Amino acid sequence: MVTPYELRKGAVKIVDAIHDANPHTILLGGTSSKPAFSLIRAVWKKRYPDKKMPQHFPLANATEKHVTGKKVVIFEELIASGRTIERLHTLYVSQLRPAEVVKMALVNAEPNNKHPNVITGIAHAGHLGMDLGVDWRSNLKSMIHAGEKNEARILARQIREKREELRSIARLVKRK
Repeated sequence: MVTPYELRKGAVKIVDAIHDANPHTILLGGTSSKPAFSLIRAVWKKRYPDKKMPQHFPLANATEKHVTGKKVVIFEELIASGRTIERLHTLYVSQLRPAEVVKMALVNAEPNNKHPNVITGIAHAGHLGMDLGVDWRSNLKSMIHAGEKNEARILARQIREKREELRSIARLVKRK
């Protein structure tokens, strides 16, 4: 399991990389990225209190005015094989014709699997606990339809706990 200290350290690395890249827009890869990004925002406010963070929102809300001809960061909370972040880039962002794309992930879950095109905050072998499936909403729905309501409740609780854990780490960062 990744410790809060490791997550903070990784968040600092990502925040510094975002600052150095100076993008126009940060696109969050999906809903699972939002809790991790709350940590990134908290660290940004601590490290760069006088500098406004670049605009950021879910990739699904990206429009040409946010991306076309501009430098963009795609942010994911976790990278394993690298297929998801590459698919996000290929299917969504490249069609909007950005000037430059920088890919970042808070955690590399497979440190032996190098991702030269992705800036990662920390490398951590083993199950992270943050990655609860590529599409956890579909997983929940299919569990409920299959009559696996107890398993669905457990997964939903794990998701809530992980989000709360990330938010509490973000609160700790804000206080320091």
